[in-house]
Amino acid sequence: MSESEQTVLVVDDESLNIDLIEAILSAECNVVSAANGGEALDFAAAENPDLILLDIMMPAMDGYEVCQRLKSDPLDQRHSRGLSHRAGQDRAGGQGPGDGRH
Repeated sequence: MSESEQTVLVVDDESLNIDLIEAILSAECNVVSAANGGEALDFAAAENPDLILLDIMMPAMDGYEVCQRLKSDPLDQRHSRGLSHRAGQDRAGGQGPGDGRH
């Protein structure tokens, strides 16, 4: 990885999804992954990725909670974070913590 290469953190409890996204993006950027919200928060705090692709439906800590924790961290106000969701599973109707209106 070169110094100027962007880092994308992919957070998903389904390894197949991580593998797919990694295969698509790895030629263009450094892709790292986390299998749960806790790992994502730890990595984000330590490494400050350029982009976080965050699954919503995860056990223990869902994507909404991860996003809220990222946004509430005063040391991590440098980037706007967004959430993606699987079609038909948006519990907040587009008005959740990562919809760009907060």
